[in-house]
Amino acid sequence: MPRALEDWQAWVLKGREFHRCPFLAGSNPAVAESYRCAWPERLLLNVDAHGGRFSQRWQVYTESWVALPGDLVRWPEEVLVDGRSAALVGREGVPQVRLTAGGHQLSGAFAWQVRPESLTIPLQTALLDLVVDGRQVARPQRDGASLALGRQSSAAEPRQLEVQIYRLIRDDIPLRLFTRLRLRVAGDAREELLEQTLPEGFIPVSLEGELPARLEADGRLRVQVRAGRFELVLDARQAQPAAALSSPPRSGPAPDEVWSFAANDRLRVAAVEGVAGIDPLQANVPGEWRGHPAFRMQPGSQLKIVERSRGLANMDQNRLRLSRRLWLDFDHEGFTAVDDLSGTLRRDWRLAMREP
Repeated sequence: MPRALEDWQAWVLKGREFHRCPFLAGSNPAVAESYRCAWPERLLLNVDAHGGRFSQRWQVYTESWVALPGDLVRWPEEVLVDGRSAALVGREGVPQVRLTAGGHQLSGAFAWQVRPESLTIPLQTALLDLVVDGRQVARPQRDGASLALGRQSSAAEPRQLEVQIYRLIRDDIPLRLFTRLRLRVAGDAREELLEQTLPEGFIPVSLEGELPARLEADGRLRVQVRAGRFELVLDARQAQPAAALSSPPRSGPAPDEVWSFAANDRLRVAAVEGVAGIDPLQANVPGEWRGHPAFRMQPGSQLKIVERSRGLANMDQNRLRLSRRLWLDFDHEGFTAVDDLSGTLRRDWRLAMREP
């Protein structure tokens, strides 16, 4: 930005300060929901029969409302922001506090005569350490925004993370790559850093999923995980045209990957070479991708897209079959016709018919 315009930033962004926050690529840049202006870290919650205490750190990119544990019935008390008392407001049915840009430490307390069976926890918070009656809960039970405080499974469960990666190459200009990561997580809530989730030569466009996640500048994927099964979908485009694509090296999050290829005959006739094909059904490829050929990619494998011809050749013309049935009217002055059209339509998506 030119130096002469720097002093005008606050004026231009008045009422639209969310433009300073990280943007979800592929979303509508005109709406605030496409930006993430507050990023929560691990929530520490310690409860017993008479009450509890919590603490959590937030990273805020522009002045924002931040939700706290609790609801309108179980209202948090003694709330501090960076050691100073803070005023709470009930918004969307939960207590919230207004935070300025920067890093902030939040803490507070609860008081009750009888410990409730559950407590509302913000959906944005994925990492959670729960202590009930002095005992660490290895696997807190969450149902949406509700955290169970009653009977818990306190048996320690080892940390495990199983990652399955499926990719769909869509032949387009530029080439598109859709990556679906299936995560199977065991153990406590934590933050995982997945190495090189995209092959070389691709630029991320959007990231969606059930868990808080973000792509780091070095291409690693940071995910806040908890016990269960989850999916993340990463959309990317090719930076420069290349006929050969390589899977990430062995340091990637999964030992093997399954790639599918969606050809675009209107653009070109192309085929995949260099890797062995597999049955999409047996490989558990996502249902909407099973109509495309699938290939197993080991670390460092190279897939080549070989172009047979550009555009549609004569053999790729429309192949249509018309079956017509005619019924003579009772007055013998006209016909009633029923046409049944079947076949493969590769071009000319509008059909015209001559007058009878």
